[in-house]
Amino acid sequence: MATSGTPYYSYPGQQPHPIPISVPDSKPSDSDSPLSSSISQSPLVHAFFTDPPNTWPSDLSDKLLQSTSLSASPTSYVDLYDNKYVLKTNTLPSAILDRPRLAHEIHIMALAGPECALPILGRHFLHGKINGFVTEYKKCVLDRRLIGELGPGHTHTNGVRIDIDPGVYKNRKEMIFKFVALLERLHSKGILHGDINPSNLVLVDSDLRFIDFAESVLESSPRPLHPKNRVLTARYNSPTALNDTFAPLTRADDLYTAGMTMLHMYTGRLPFADLWEGEDMDEVEVEERIMGGLRPDLSVIDDEEVREVIARYLQAGEPNRQATSL
Repeated sequence: MATSGTPYYSYPGQQPHPIPISVPDSKPSDSDSPLSSSISQSPLVHAFFTDPPNTWPSDLSDKLLQSTSLSASPTSYVDLYDNKYVLKTNTLPSAILDRPRLAHEIHIMALAGPECALPILGRHFLHGKINGFVTEYKKCVLDRRLIGELGPGHTHTNGVRIDIDPGVYKNRKEMIFKFVALLERLHSKGILHGDINPSNLVLVDSDLRFIDFAESVLESSPRPLHPKNRVLTARYNSPTALNDTFAPLTRADDLYTAGMTMLHMYTGRLPFADLWEGEDMDEVEVEERIMGGLRPDLSVIDDEEVREVIARYLQAGEPNRQATSL
């Protein structure tokens, strides 16, 4: 195995130990697609794929896992187990592990650090092969219990359904400014998140952290990992982003989605929920309206300071606007 130095990396609860920078000299198998040199030379990524099972504090095997599904998409599965940990797996359409995409997300999370992301505590092994990564479970800003049918913990304000976590909603102005600080920390590291919305924010003590870095990129090289269209959450994205999902991610994209996220956090309602309820629109129709230039109504924000902050972020992500710094 060739190495170009032995930096130290410590896992939670373990003493630091040397991790070789480079990948093994042997050629990867067909199932292990080669990674870019910068990612393959990451100590954390190398250790993630080469450390033996049970080396990390929260390594799991398929025999031990009894989980509950939190979410699923064409590219990933997210499961909760033991009400303490979250397992995420990145997959190809054929349900085969997308190793480059998984390695990319791990690399970005390591660069983001604990002040922006949740630490990776372990790996999940399926039939002896790595299948995903494990983090601690933290409550999401978007309270999934409050979406759809009425259920326990449901909150109403003037008869309107609220789907933001009750604690976040109660202190929404304070949490919005904590979110602004979080995004500034991430951007100061040269990282663009790529899919900012309340479902990708979690509560850590009294602060916020990002999750789901699958679409994240370094601002210095904003082309997505694979030359294909990015996966976007339509209601939070600008018309420009939705009309060209093949375009490289920019800081303006993050700023616009941040503005829409703050709008959701403050109102407690999904962006453009009035269209859904008033005109019985489906998601495709709402997306088409946004692509046609639909903008949110900020008059619903009754706090002038919050309204001005949201307006600044949305304007920074508007089409044909050169200045995107805040």
